[in-house]
Amino acid sequence: DNRFIINRFLSAMNIWPSCRARTQKAVFKFVYNCSFRKSAELPPRFSSDKAAEKGIIYVHWPYCSQLCTYCNFNKYVSRDVKHNDLVSCLIQEVTTRLRMSSIDEVTSVYFGGGTPSLAEPLAIETILATISKLVPTSPNIEVSLEVNPTSGQLHKLKHFKHAGINRLSIGMQSLRNKDLKLFNRDHSTQEALRTLEDASSFFKGRISIDMIFGRPGQSFLEWKQELSEVIQICDQHLSLYQLTVELGTPLAKMIQKGELCLPASEELADMYEYSVEELQQAEILRYEVSNFSKMGAECQHSLSYWTGRDYIGIGPGAHSRKCDSAGSELRRIFAH
Repeated sequence: DNRFIINRFLSAMNIWPSCRARTQKAVFKFVYNCSFRKSAELPPRFSSDKAAEKGIIYVHWPYCSQLCTYCNFNKYVSRDVKHNDLVSCLIQEVTTRLRMSSIDEVTSVYFGGGTPSLAEPLAIETILATISKLVPTSPNIEVSLEVNPTSGQLHKLKHFKHAGINRLSIGMQSLRNKDLKLFNRDHSTQEALRTLEDASSFFKGRISIDMIFGRPGQSFLEWKQELSEVIQICDQHLSLYQLTVELGTPLAKMIQKGELCLPASEELADMYEYSVEELQQAEILRYEVSNFSKMGAECQHSLSYWTGRDYIGIGPGAHSRKCDSAGSELRRIFAH
């Protein structure tokens, strides 16, 4: 049942429980229109033409400099990362996955984490070179890298560009230092703004910023002011996430002890609805539940997930998905 599927999808994204009835109706309509279209409008993977052989690759770099209090991802903190060993493993895995797949053109590669900007640019270049040797890449391939906006990584931006990266996703998360400290982020607001400025020199028009709303103690008026600042600095793309409190994380424990208090569900719904409306006024349009962009600046990797293309995941926290020409999922391969 389509309604059941969408309910499960939105609940998993931590949007559904906090939405009021009219917001649920609007989001449901949006997701339904995007996900369940007439067969003539379905994406290429549902047809038998060559477009069905296009695919994308996600590369998981699992290391971080420190752990964020809200994060329950597969990640590790190490001061002695053996880059060569990890790259060797990633190359072996992507080689195996591509040879097992029927993909004959890669249209997007996304380096996520963890904190992939901690990787050496040469590691990124080596992985990309391996992919291009195994399978042809699209002339317009999108190659994204998640970046933590710390001053210590600024000097690497131009080297990432030379390594083959052509799009950045900068994890700002907040423009308020008190919240960055609460989240145990390894950057300040000033460092984030400096990173965005420097990144514009190399990736102008190809930069996304990540923001989290619904933070502990945050009011609607505070978010309204912060969103206006976000709109002013947004390059072309914004990923906007409601804070998810994951069991077992330090943040969840602080909330359980009563040390922190989250905004009420009605206020969270107000924040989301207001964000959609204000971003639309700024011509930053919602094209997926949590992703917004200027026209033509959509993340092709996210769109590929959204429209159900095949994808290959490599690394300790990644998985792959393969569909047949009729659109049925044949198998979900977990890397580890």
